[in-house]
Amino acid sequence: MSDFEEKAFEAGFDDNESYLSYLCNEASKPDQYDYDPRYESDDDETDDDETIMNSLENNFDLNAATQIKTPIDWVSIPAGTFTMGSPYDQADRKDDEKPHQVTLSAFKMSKYEITNAQYAAFLNAKNIGSDGEYAAGAFPTQALIYQSDIVLNGIYDWGLHYADGQWVPVTGYENHPVIYVTWYGASEFAAYMGCRLPTEAEWEYACRAGTTTHFNTGI
Repeated sequence: MSDFEEKAFEAGFDDNESYLSYLCNEASKPDQYDYDPRYESDDDETDDDETIMNSLENNFDLNAATQIKTPIDWVSIPAGTFTMGSPYDQADRKDDEKPHQVTLSAFKMSKYEITNAQYAAFLNAKNIGSDGEYAAGAFPTQALIYQSDIVLNGIYDWGLHYADGQWVPVTGYENHPVIYVTWYGASEFAAYMGCRLPTEAEWEYACRAGTTTHFNTGI
C-alpha cells in the first residue's frame, strides 16, 4: 500500500470510491472560496498557493510509466444536520427541491479542484485514447472527458488535448481546473485515487458551510 493509499485508508476511504471529492473547493482558503474555520485542514503542511501549484507541476509527467499520483489535500467536514433543498420563496426553484432536514456523518473532501495536469496524468496512466473511453473501467462505453479544442469548436479551449498518443493540458492552463469531464470521468478518477465522489447531500452541506440563506454567498 502506497503512502497515499495508507493515508486514504486511515481517513476512512477504503471502498474505492470519490468529488470531486475532486472538485470541492468551498473549504479552501478565504481568498479563494467561502471559508469556515470548522473546515480547517488538520495537517501542518503549508497552504501557500504557489507552493501547492509548484508541487503539482513537479509531479506531472506526460510519461505514464513514470507518473506519480499527486496526493489530494483533504479537509475534514464535521458531522451535522442541515436543511437541504430550495426555500419555497426562492425564484425559479424546482418542484423537486423541497426543503428537508438531512443528517450527515463526518467526511472529507478535496480542498482544491482537480487540475488539468492531474487529470491528464490519470488519463495517460490508464492509456485512455482520443475518444475518452476507458474500456477496462466501470463504464466502458462512456466518455470520461472531451477535448477542449473540439467542444463548441474550441471556444473555451483551456482544458486537455489529445496529441501524439497522450493527453496534454493546454499550455498555460496546466494547473487550472479540468473541464469537460463527465460524471463517468469524475467517478473513474475518484476510483483511481482510492476515494469516491461526494453525495448530493454531502456536496450541498459542504458548499453551504453552515449558511442558512438562499445561497451560500449570503444572498
